[in-house]
Amino acid sequence: MCDGGGREGAGDGAGICWQHGPGRSAGAKGEEEGAARGWGLPWCRARSQAAPATPNATTLLSPSHARAPLPALLPVLSLARAALPAGSGSPRRGRAARIAGSCSPRGRGLGFPACPARSPRSCSARAFSLALPGVSSARRRRRRRRRSRGGGGGGGGGVGGGAAAAGAGAAPTMSGEEEAAELTIAEDLVVTKYKMGGDIANRVLRAVVEEANSGASVLCLCEKGDAMIMEETGKIFKKEKEMKKGIAFPTSISVNNCVCHFSPLKSDQDYILKDGDLVKIDLGVHVDGFIANVAHSFVIDASKDNPVSGRKADVIKAAHLCAEAALRLVKPGNQNTQVTEAWNKIAHSFHCTPIEGMLSHQLKQHVIDGEKTIIQNPTDQQKKDHEKAEFEVHEVYAVDVLVSSGEGKAKDAGQRTTIYKRDPSKQYGLKMKTSRAFFSEVERRFDTMPFTLRAFEDEKKARMGVVECAKHELLQPFNVLYEKEGEFVAQFKFTVLLMPNGPMRITSGPFEPELYKSEFEVQDGELKALLQSSASRKTQKKKKKKASKNAENATTGETAEENEAGD
Repeated sequence: MCDGGGREGAGDGAGICWQHGPGRSAGAKGEEEGAARGWGLPWCRARSQAAPATPNATTLLSPSHARAPLPALLPVLSLARAALPAGSGSPRRGRAARIAGSCSPRGRGLGFPACPARSPRSCSARAFSLALPGVSSARRRRRRRRRSRGGGGGGGGGVGGGAAAAGAGAAPTMSGEEEAAELTIAEDLVVTKYKMGGDIANRVLRAVVEEANSGASVLCLCEKGDAMIMEETGKIFKKEKEMKKGIAFPTSISVNNCVCHFSPLKSDQDYILKDGDLVKIDLGVHVDGFIANVAHSFVIDASKDNPVSGRKADVIKAAHLCAEAALRLVKPGNQNTQVTEAWNKIAHSFHCTPIEGMLSHQLKQHVIDGEKTIIQNPTDQQKKDHEKAEFEVHEVYAVDVLVSSGEGKAKDAGQRTTIYKRDPSKQYGLKMKTSRAFFSEVERRFDTMPFTLRAFEDEKKARMGVVECAKHELLQPFNVLYEKEGEFVAQFKFTVLLMPNGPMRITSGPFEPELYKSEFEVQDGELKALLQSSASRKTQKKKKKKASKNAENATTGETAEENEAGD
């Protein structure tokens, strides 16, 4: 008989174990040893003289089965299981079906009868792993990761080191169960978090606007905005240690023909504001991943005694009225194309043009660029490609309006990009140590929220690390875009919750219409009526105590309710 070590046993009796089955001779040993090892099973050294008449599971498996695909083996395993005596147990379930102690009663958990050799000295079948033949555990793990990502882009393999998982780390994706449990504004606590974030965003925006005077540094204003967001979000939900909150979009200040995303580093050339500059301030706040974005445009040193006129006034009035029209059109039952058409008509009334191809996104928890979008001034190809969508109750949108006094074509002029966002659908094994350390910090601190390189302590290493990450699309850049020199661009952005009783705007800037005098006005009768209609929500009686109770850990519970009638 086989002794599991390649030697023939001393006894001539019928030995048995779950690998060999009853009465296996040394002649059959080599073939069955290969079959057993093909399954990753240890070679049993049991040499019992007494063999039960009951066949065991592996006696039904021929050597040809050892390399067969697992689906092909299922009928054979079912037959083997049926041949087992009653009460022998049912197979354990698990990712790799790891079973310990096949020669003990625990071994019966797989459905095999226990080997008669119970002595530790006489049996080496201590533990085994039922695995696919010829497939390494590393490859199986990679396959499981790809399946868990829904077949997303394959990773380039792991790179040694803890931060190497930067490229191969599991991306935050949602299964069907997680999608079913997605948190929406149907829950009062979620609405409270949105409104708390909106309140902070509004206060920070107003503070930055007050500081934005002639002679002010854009870099200093951006730093002030980001610092204030972190300070204010740190005051709420203090007891929720695991809750993430903070910057949803870094403070960016774009002036005159600069369209968006200008947020300089200390090593970049700063811009000093001066009288007459058209300034756009854009920022975002999140509380537990629920995002509140806001943007506002104004002219430095404008006042009632010194109102703005000309093309600056035209573009600001056009952008503001586009935002007001969107507030009335983004409601359940309407289409995103209706908003696009209204924007084009209003902008053209002021001889202006919406920035081509810019998108307003649906917001979800931890997602700043949701699936449903509203496109501005699309090209013919973009009209074909852009998906039409209907607004639904309990959705949230960041409505972003950008209007130009020129042709409306924004281009990258070569300004350094400083704002990025993690793309969870991309995977890559980073090669450089600096890149891995940088990317690891990005995932730890910002997750999928946009961030600025200015937020890193070592700016030089951040500038180095971001290169490889961006090259392999692990990070999405928010490029600094420009309209033609001499033109002006205005921006207004607000966050709106589509509640059952009407849209609730939770963010807005301190706009003063009397400061801007344009010779143009909206000519379309339907749009005029739309803009003159009320944007306030219908009054609805409902209990708000539940939200207050669930948000008892927030230190500014009353503040969260102040924006309920924010329109």
